[in-house]
Amino acid sequence: MESVSRMPRKFTLVVHKPLFVISFSAFIIALFINLKQGVETLGVDDAESYVSQAHLLLSGWSNILSNGELLSHGIGFSIIIAATFLIGNSESLILFKLILAIGHGLSTYLVARIGIYIGLRKYLWIGCSLFFALDPFILLAATRVQTESLVTLVVLYWAYLYLSPSPDKINTIWSIVVFPLSGFLLTTVRPNVILPFLAIAILVYSKWLYDKISIFLLGFSVGLFISLLTLFELLITRIYSGFVFLSPVGGASAPLMCRTDFIPQYLGLISTEENQRINKLMENATHTSDLLLKYPNYSISEINSSLTQAGVMKCLENPVQSIGVLIIKAFALWRPFTVFGAYGSWIFVASLMIWLPLTILAIKFIFSKSLSISENKLRKFFIFLSLSFTLSLLLTQTQVRHRVAFAEPFYWIFALHAVEIYFRKPRNLRSRIRKLVDRTAISSE
Repeated sequence: MESVSRMPRKFTLVVHKPLFVISFSAFIIALFINLKQGVETLGVDDAESYVSQAHLLLSGWSNILSNGELLSHGIGFSIIIAATFLIGNSESLILFKLILAIGHGLSTYLVARIGIYIGLRKYLWIGCSLFFALDPFILLAATRVQTESLVTLVVLYWAYLYLSPSPDKINTIWSIVVFPLSGFLLTTVRPNVILPFLAIAILVYSKWLYDKISIFLLGFSVGLFISLLTLFELLITRIYSGFVFLSPVGGASAPLMCRTDFIPQYLGLISTEENQRINKLMENATHTSDLLLKYPNYSISEINSSLTQAGVMKCLENPVQSIGVLIIKAFALWRPFTVFGAYGSWIFVASLMIWLPLTILAIKFIFSKSLSISENKLRKFFIFLSLSFTLSLLLTQTQVRHRVAFAEPFYWIFALHAVEIYFRKPRNLRSRIRKLVDRTAISSE
């Protein structure tokens, strides 16, 4: 059955009702976990920095300029947190955690819609969205102060936009504006998303060109993203006293890019003590305020530029070794288990039990030779997304949670697609047997 023929179908109450129920349930689950563990729970090490940056952003422009070295992480994420402080007239994270829970519900909705677009049966796209909603690694990001849940939501929106049929005029204008806005927002939140966004933009704008959307509207969309990015660069140039591309973290991380010290952590099999030592080494190397103490006569911009050059030169000193390190870093991003020394044996085993089958099914989907038009579009989207994310993450700190953010929802879609294929084959086999029996009966007559 060709799933593309099912894509333009109208969503009746039969489809809308389970979509709403599942999405709302995902929202309630994330909200309940947030309330149970405490809304002020931060989570990952970066969370404290994001919240501190939010307080700094609310302290006034003069304080921001005086303490620009403290804005070392994605400013966009801290702006969102600061906005919740302003709206709620409080420094509590409850409103921010509410937004994360809503985002989890919307992500679950988008997973279901993508499953529908590629032709999954009703109970399979429902199962797909349920598995995603209850995925412990996805829920972890949706209940902590970290950027991954936002990455998941926006990436799923891009996939939905690319896979969905040509919209009407109003929805076209809406998409033309929201797509570059989402790319800009995510780039300010996680600067290394700039390359994946550009890769997906090639697919989305090519689709819109094929759909004969006005060149003027496409030009406006591209111009909107470039204009916003330019304004953001002007803003941080003022804060950092010179040009810095998106964030100073990139420069601070550059000298670590090809170092062999982190290979045990990349491979994932490491003791708790060794893992803590490596994390401390990485943390000390990427704090802009500490770097300014070491180099008091230089601006943040100058330090960032010098560290970037130092990182490149370090990689070029031994290019063969550096290529080997980068290959291992790519494995670290896609390995089907957590770091043993980071979270303990139980989570290590749990991650292996979940991710290893999902990884195998994802590989099977990617190399499948019998995909429908919509399934092939999803494969193309995932390949573009995966390659661009892998390249961008090789330049910075590589952690499995970064891969979970953009790949995990598609893993569940690929897994349920494998079930769909499994149930298609017996019907095809029975049909062939029936035809063979009919032919035999006719020939015997």
